[in-house]
Amino acid sequence: MAEKLYYIEELAEHTLNDLNKRENWVNYLVSSSYHYKYSFHESCLIFAQRPDATAVASYDQWNNKMHRFINKGTQGIALLDASGSNKRLKYVFDISDTNGQRMPYIWQLKDEHIERVNSELVENYNIENQTDQLEETIPQIIDKVIEDNIEEINEDFMSVDVLAGNDNLEDIVRDTLRDSILVTVLTRCGYKIDENSYKFSQLHFFNSFESIVQLGVVTSEYSETILREIEISVKTIEKEIRNERSKDNAATIQSTERAHDTRRNGQGTVGETVGQIRQVEEEVSAGQSQRDISNNAADGDAVSALSGSGEGSKGTDGDTDTKDEEEHSTEPMGTIHNGDREPVNQGNDFDEIDEQKDIDIVLLRGGSFEGGKQRIINFYFDEQSNSERAKFLKKEYGIGGGTVYFTKERSGFEDHNAKGITIHNRGYGEESINLSWPQAAKRIGELIECERYFEQKYPNDKPLIKPAKADNIETKGADDAPFSMPEELAEKASSKRKTQQEINFTRIEELVPHIMDKRYRYACLKSDGYTDLSFEWVGNDRLIMAHYSEHNGDLMADPDMELIVDFENKTVMPATYQNDYLGVFQNVYMD
Repeated sequence: MAEKLYYIEELAEHTLNDLNKRENWVNYLVSSSYHYKYSFHESCLIFAQRPDATAVASYDQWNNKMHRFINKGTQGIALLDASGSNKRLKYVFDISDTNGQRMPYIWQLKDEHIERVNSELVENYNIENQTDQLEETIPQIIDKVIEDNIEEINEDFMSVDVLAGNDNLEDIVRDTLRDSILVTVLTRCGYKIDENSYKFSQLHFFNSFESIVQLGVVTSEYSETILREIEISVKTIEKEIRNERSKDNAATIQSTERAHDTRRNGQGTVGETVGQIRQVEEEVSAGQSQRDISNNAADGDAVSALSGSGEGSKGTDGDTDTKDEEEHSTEPMGTIHNGDREPVNQGNDFDEIDEQKDIDIVLLRGGSFEGGKQRIINFYFDEQSNSERAKFLKKEYGIGGGTVYFTKERSGFEDHNAKGITIHNRGYGEESINLSWPQAAKRIGELIECERYFEQKYPNDKPLIKPAKADNIETKGADDAPFSMPEELAEKASSKRKTQQEINFTRIEELVPHIMDKRYRYACLKSDGYTDLSFEWVGNDRLIMAHYSEHNGDLMADPDMELIVDFENKTVMPATYQNDYLGVFQNVYMD
């Protein structure tokens, strides 16, 4: 296992180092478009091992969710998993390596979708030079997305040594990034690309590991943002089509006076109708794949010229589409789904939803990263303009989303990207709430002003602090007495010096806050050049803090400490200490 892990790490590094060659980069973009919801690093490994893969999922997803089975003797696609305390391998399998009667639902952009998808994208991205040709709208969207985020993009690339000193950095990054996103999006939408149209003449500037990784990560993030918009539009259209089919079938059943015949396989029965619907869905998703694009690219052959149709686009969307397969095969039409595609909220009266309340629930969650809510509060107390606040929020949130529980009976999900926040509070594919960043910035300001934004998400969360404004501090000249502090700061300053046990508590709370508030039972901190530092609760007040390394195949504590955590007095003290390299075990504290 260790040997295979080492091989995959070497394969990943070798693949990344070769991506700054034009032919390899174009081939990678074509391959990755079919699994755009996987991370850049995962897409690279899929490309390195199976460049022709079009729909990949894990063993459990194929078996349990899609009821398809891995062919005997199939070799999985190895991906690196660094989510635990030790790096390990996880495996995914392409649809060509599976068998079964049911085909998974994978969204396709078809001719009948293009007009509406195009109009929705034009409206959502506020495109000025409107056109009814989707392949002309997409480049405009990419230009707008890059322009809206160019300062942040430049900052990211300025941190890369080989690019930092280049006077034409912005033009180099803009041109290369634009074409990279365009190849990815057009390929996933089913358009054939002419590789001669994409010279990538400045790709040679990205001649280091760090620079090509940065280009790949940014390309992946913005491609995913645009493709998710297209995906939502396509699935909404498909859902409407299914609902119409369901109504037509129901009318046919009633007209033949067999509405009360619920035999499973009776002729003209409900069972047959559902079977017909399912058969239609399977025929849609089992159409001819454009795999010739990936195969040609993998072999280094020229890719065909741009066609005028999105017909027949196909590919993997990671976990989302594999879960959608259940939606399209076994549930009644009109079932509402949350972000995990599980049926929820049946019987709810959506007319009674308080949209402002749902918006506040999402905004009160804070940003996407640890400590984001406090950073937002601190920024707002510097008296920034609303446009400056909107720019800050866009960077703080980044790209992401997740499930939201609006009430005990109703859940949905939210997505956020460079445009703003989209709240799906009425079920997947239904009308959603779209907040631009200026709108979100204004409402967060109102929530802070009325002090609702200081609400904690979890009971043991570190309390959010209201910063002191300048007018709360009285200052005097240099020859006068020291300035007077706000009352809460004065109390803190006058308190006695902390004991070592109290300092321990504070430091660990700052280091792993969600271990200390018990949101997580286990956490692992990683830093290049150092052994992983792990934390794990083993009792109500007992916390393990440990470094472990491998010696002759054995895991060695270096060291392992059991800590006693006193939440009431906010102290941490050691109970045991173990260092296998020194042959030491000590009971520091006895119960």
